[in-house]
Amino acid sequence: MDSIKQGPFNTPVYKAAFKSDFCAFAAKFNPFHRDLLALGTAENFGFVGKGKLFVLKLENDGSMKPMDVFDEPEAVFDCSWNEEKDNLVAISSGNGIIKLIDTIQKKAIHTLKNHEKEVYSIEFSHKNPQLCLSAGFDGIINLTDFVKGSKVNHFSKHQGCVYQATWHPSNEKLFASCSMDGVLKLWDITSPVASIVALPAHQEEILSCDFNKYIGHIATASIDKKIKIWDLRKLDVPVRELIGHRHPVRKVKFSPHQDSIIGSASYDMNVNIWDLKDTTNPLKFVHQQHTEFVIGLDFNNYVERQIVSCSWDGRALVWNWDQDQPKI
Repeated sequence: MDSIKQGPFNTPVYKAAFKSDFCAFAAKFNPFHRDLLALGTAENFGFVGKGKLFVLKLENDGSMKPMDVFDEPEAVFDCSWNEEKDNLVAISSGNGIIKLIDTIQKKAIHTLKNHEKEVYSIEFSHKNPQLCLSAGFDGIINLTDFVKGSKVNHFSKHQGCVYQATWHPSNEKLFASCSMDGVLKLWDITSPVASIVALPAHQEEILSCDFNKYIGHIATASIDKKIKIWDLRKLDVPVRELIGHRHPVRKVKFSPHQDSIIGSASYDMNVNIWDLKDTTNPLKFVHQQHTEFVIGLDFNNYVERQIVSCSWDGRALVWNWDQDQPKI
């Protein structure tokens, strides 16, 4: 395993890998600790079988080791750290259940049957840390209050599976969702009857969406292999289209450090890094270390240019897109 090197701003550059016997679906850096991650996994590509949530720690020697493992009766498709308490992580499962896990007590402190089918997306609010969005195969987005331990509202105007629901970075009432119907929707949590925006962003299924943290833009990623960037003030046409993946784009994520940097994970087994400031050749780096579909992707809030990616090959890889890559 590669040792730690010094990166930009004299921050440590970790290059590490963790291998699970299950397929990896979601990897998220802890918002409080730059060396802590959550990894959601599933047996048999998530079609049938059990799941596990791993809490992983990046060690000083460059390795990545499990601090805790939580066994689940169904696939763990997504996970989200609470942004108020560093020991709380929510998971979404293949049986329609969402759970809030306390890593100190080492158990689930809330278990809610919020959906009828698989739950593919879960995310804590950035502004109201007791609130959590979940979305899945039943076409419903649920808003849950984990302090009350109950569902607050549901949003159900998509046609078909909702792959992701994600909070606006600064507006505590606004979130976006994307679905197999090819529509990007924007919602106000106080008005669940209808979305405030319904944009037919792609002609095929939209698998992921993400807000830019600094600019009023949102990205969509689709089965059509395209990533589109939209200006929230004028949604009639995309401001950019990024074409470079050979297969559907499963995850898209803006960097928390640079407003022009965006990462994308694909069924072509690659992670691409794009720089939107370059209007001619925005594709800056292609990560090719996975051997199966890449499903999960996240940026480290504390280490610039550091990414975790995870794949159906069972591996979570931590790497820096401006450095030599880990050789596994």
